[in-house]
Amino acid sequence: MSGSQIAVTLLFSSFVQRLMTKRLETAFLEAGKLSISEQDAFADFLLAELGDETYWKAQFGRSPDLLGKLVGEARAELDAGATRPFEELGS
Repeated sequence: MSGSQIAVTLLFSSFVQRLMTKRLETAFLEAGKLSISEQDAFADFLLAELGDETYWKAQFGRSPDLLGKLVGEARAELDAGATRPFEELGS
């Protein structure tokens, strides 16, 4: 390992210790073992997921009643027999 790689590793370790749980750190270390293209695909996936989470928090934040309305609709569909067990969805 070169001097610059060691410096980056130490900097990353310091950063990780302050901002990540051990489990998240382990996940990123495992992801670091992937090929460059797989790392980029993983990063794209993760960023998209985080973006979706931000989007939905914003949507529900603008309309606090929206989640309750969706729950009510789901319960009405269930009561009306308009739903199927999850296990049947793959059939």
